[in-house]
Amino acid sequence: MRHTSSNIFLVFILCISLYTVVFPHTSNAASVIEKIKEKIDIKAEEIKKLEKEITRINNDLSKTAEEKKSLINELTALGTVKKKLGADIKLTETTISKTLLTIDDVSSNIDTLEEKIEKGKSALLEALQGLQNHENDSLLETALANNSLTEAGAYIETTNIWGDILKDTLGMVREEKQSLEQKKGALQDEKNKLSKFKQELSGKHRAVADSEKAKDSLLLITKNQEANYKKILEEKIKVRDQFEKDLFQFESELKLAIDPSKLPKVKSGVLSWPVDSVYITQNFGATVAAKRLYVSGSHNGLDLRAVDATPIKASLSGVVQATGNTDIVKGCYSYGKWVLLKHSNGLSTLYAHLSSISVSKGEAVATGDIIAYSGRTGYVTGPHLHLTLLASEGVQVTTLPSGRSKNCTGATIPIADPSAYLDPILYLPKL
Repeated sequence: MRHTSSNIFLVFILCISLYTVVFPHTSNAASVIEKIKEKIDIKAEEIKKLEKEITRINNDLSKTAEEKKSLINELTALGTVKKKLGADIKLTETTISKTLLTIDDVSSNIDTLEEKIEKGKSALLEALQGLQNHENDSLLETALANNSLTEAGAYIETTNIWGDILKDTLGMVREEKQSLEQKKGALQDEKNKLSKFKQELSGKHRAVADSEKAKDSLLLITKNQEANYKKILEEKIKVRDQFEKDLFQFESELKLAIDPSKLPKVKSGVLSWPVDSVYITQNFGATVAAKRLYVSGSHNGLDLRAVDATPIKASLSGVVQATGNTDIVKGCYSYGKWVLLKHSNGLSTLYAHLSSISVSKGEAVATGDIIAYSGRTGYVTGPHLHLTLLASEGVQVTTLPSGRSKNCTGATIPIADPSAYLDPILYLPKL
């Protein structure tokens, strides 16, 4: 009788111990996690407010872009750009803070789960060993050792219950382990986001510096005089027309062989839109605007509305083939700052009139990665993104030689056989 009673009591104690060890009260850990979550919520509210402010500033920039070209409007726009970038930087910094808190939150959860799993495994092992020792007594031995078969039956029944509890607890430990793996995956995702946000922050700081340089340069060349600004605009148009003529002639002589079979099948969604808010201001090909603005009468890309300092994203994963800035050559009014990406499917994409570039030659980028910020470099009538799609075989990056361009000799620029230019709309998602 004593043997049976002690066994039942032991099983009861082990049940209580196992539950307590595997599922301990973690009030301190819960308190820490709750405090972290409260801080995350505060940062989320700050982010919402900053996003509203940025939307308002973007609306101001859109209005400025639609106003008549004048020195005062240009300077006002550049001042607003600086304000927008300041808000962008604050937003990114706040997002980084929120991400760091999220990493702390997930890490705390991981520490708690790992501790519970280890304790649970130890408790299970101890309990299994105890159960095995008791089960070494045969049913007959148990019955003979007790005056009452009823007590022997109670012992056997309790042992079976204990076995069920073990199974349930083992299942719970397995669930905790699965949860742990999911949280570790979430932690890595947050760390990847953090790296991306830090890169964005660096790009935005560069954009601020570039915006300041643009303003200083504008004031320097115009001497803050509206008449000088108008004169410069008129000169830009003449120079642009000459460059278009020179480039069209140069590209027409390239005769680069292009194998159409190496290009992807024409279908929507091969590329992604490089801006979040899509509004086309000029299409590809022989448009009315192209006949008016370009010597060739054909626009070699797609123009998308993008207020100053809009993040420009890679339309497809690939490698940065080259970057450049035609404004380095005085009087060369062309692409301004540009980025050329080469993709693995036979296509290349060119992004032009940028204010700031966030990538370098040879760098691998993924679809949607920020590669630059929009602006008004090169020849533009207002801030926008010029997107050109090319067959990779038909494009090359060239430093224009003497005699090939009156105003852009020495400028490094992507040039292509006319047949290499493709309509981006055929490959982009439908609007």
